[in-house]
Amino acid sequence: MDILPCPFCSNTDIEPTRYDVDVWDDKDGNTLYCVRMIMNCGECNMHMIGPDGVAETIDDAESAAREGLIRQWNTRFKN
Repeated sequence: MDILPCPFCSNTDIEPTRYDVDVWDDKDGNTLYCVRMIMNCGECNMHMIGPDGVAETIDDAESAAREGLIRQWNTRFKN
């Protein structure tokens, strides 16, 4: 999924990065991972924290969080 440029400075070198990770076991004993990611523009410091991605593997949780953040960023700043 493509990421729109920063709306304030037009920087196109923006990528989500991992911001926070929580791990817990649910009532059935399954380990769950909750990942939150942040999009930060290095040029003007505009940032956005995305929705949590929750899954049974950290990779799946990170993928879900990344996709949610990109979708949120693009929806917020589309023309």
